Amino acid sequence: GVQTCALPISYVDVMIGNEEDFSASLGFEIEGVDSSLSHLPIEAFKKMILKVTREFPFKVVATTLRAATTASNNDWSAICYADGEFHQAMERKAADIMDRVGGGDSFASGLIYGFLTGRGDFVQADVN
Repeated sequence: GVQTCALPISYVDVMIGNEEDFSASLGFEIEGVDSSLSHLPIEAFKKMILKVTREFPFKVVATTLRAATTASNNDWSAICYADGEFHQAMERKAADIMDRVGGGDSFASGLIYGFLTGRGDFVQADVN
């Protein structure tokens, strides 16, 4: 199995990661995800997040969802679990993108900003 360092994790309130972070770092697999990331089953991500929150004391767990059709054409969304509820960003199908580098960091920044400014759990995910 995957070895994690329980001490630092016990101090984490908000866990933001992608499918690789959850599997490689925490040892949680997401059913139905292939190596090409051509399809991201949202319900499988939700099931995995519920398992994560039963094992670790995270108050919030969030992840971006990107299914790559090509390097410059992706389906995009995100989910956040907070206060016992899931919130999902609008799904953007076949989004044309110039450069996807930093997309997860941008999502995390918007989510954190939303929490810090008291604007709700997920308001920042759907800014156009």
